Amino acid sequence: MDGVGADDRLEILEVRLDRPTLHNLGVQVLIDGDDDRDAHVSLRYRQQEEVDWQPGPPLLRVWPETVWIDVLQQFSGSVFDLEPGTAYEIELKAHDPDGGGERRVVAATTRPIPRSEPKIPQLVEVNTSSQLHLALGAAVLGHVIHIRSGIYDGPFAMNAHGTADNPIVIRGHGAETILDGGDCSSCDVLDLQGSWIHVEDLTVRSAMRGLRFATVDAEGNVARRLHVFDVVHASAKTWNSATSICVTM
Repeated sequence: MDGVGADDRLEILEVRLDRPTLHNLGVQVLIDGDDDRDAHVSLRYRQQEEVDWQPGPPLLRVWPETVWIDVLQQFSGSVFDLEPGTAYEIELKAHDPDGGGERRVVAATTRPIPRSEPKIPQLVEVNTSSQLHLALGAAVLGHVIHIRSGIYDGPFAMNAHGTADNPIVIRGHGAETILDGGDCSSCDVLDLQGSWIHVEDLTVRSAMRGLRFATVDAEGNVARRLHVFDVVHASAKTWNSATSICVTM
């Protein structure tokens, strides 16, 4: 240890948790020292109330000098293949030949799977394009707009809000339910203004974007089991300020 300076010893300043997903938890370990960059941080995890720890992947060192944005000195990484809606403990342990061996344990919970049905559902059956336009225009919380198989000429739009317990659900009959944007170069096939809107089990195609959740600060919107073809930009888009958005298979 002779000649080891304080700046060579790793010190953990703070542990930050990334926004959780259904199956992953991410961590950032902000550090000071370790100027000689010979330290590393190991990770273990377990479900809360369990006794045994499971080994996780070691954290990766972030190299701030290699990117053009401001990044703090840190190690970061993720735990994968977790159960949705489950509380976990994550153990982080520093290992440094220059001394120290700090250990931190943090608690984090994965996101729950969004409910698939409103608590008080109101079924709205649709089998023509005009019926779909009318159903979207009249939608209120708890509506389940069930779109039969077929091709529906759009684009389509809706301005309505559901709630966490009673989302508005727009549900097709699988890939054979097709919403067609008509090759519109400036349109979204399905443009949705509102929060707690679920779109699932259908195909969107032939427009600038397939699906857009267009409300600033939208919350709780879900895109699930969608087939997207022949679009110019991102198949599903939302504003950066949106929260609790879920896109899944």
